Parts: sequence; C-alpha cells; structure tokens
Amino acid sequence: MKTLKVGGVAVHTTEYNVSSNDATIDNNPTLVLFRRRDIEQLVDELRADGHFVAEVCYDVLSEPIDLFVDIPPYLADTHIRLLLSNFVATSIGLVIQRGR
Repeated sequence: MKTLKVGGVAVHTTEYNVSSNDATIDNNPTLVLFRRRDIEQLVDELRADGHFVAEVCYDVLSEPIDLFVDIPPYLADTHIRLLLSNFVATSIGLVIQRGR
C-alpha cells in the first residue's frame, strides 16, 4: 500500500479458484490460484492495517456463460471460467483505499 497516497484507490483483479477452498495451485512459479480463504485473509489484514476494502463479491452465477468451463487448448472466443490443472478458475476483483 506504500505506493498509494493516503486516500488513493487500488483496483485489482486476480485469479480465483472456484473449485476448492482447500486445495489450489500455489507452488507454480508462474501461476497461483487464490482461494476464498486467501482473499478473506488478505482483506482482514488490509482492514486491520487501517485500509478500506470494498465488500468482495464471491457470487457464483448460474447463467449459461457462467456455467461454461473452457478446457485446454482453450478454443472458446469468450470464457469466464477455465480449467487450470484440476481447478476451475475465474477472476475476482478487489477495491482497496489506503487509509494511512
């Protein structure tokens, strides 16, 4: 958070593991799939340090595009979820405002 001035806002997206809150990819040098518990821990730590974090939306929607999981070699023109190793992944957004 040191890169932001007090009151500055950071908006981040990152990979999100929707398959498991236990097992994940966390030992690959080029890819990490964050679990809900990882995101919750980060949010708790940021708030404990005095920063504002917008409520995180963990909703898993059920529209047709939301249910489609693209698999390697990822041929779909559009996908929201894809299979990485044995995990279904999507993205999640975080909005953080520096507090101090």
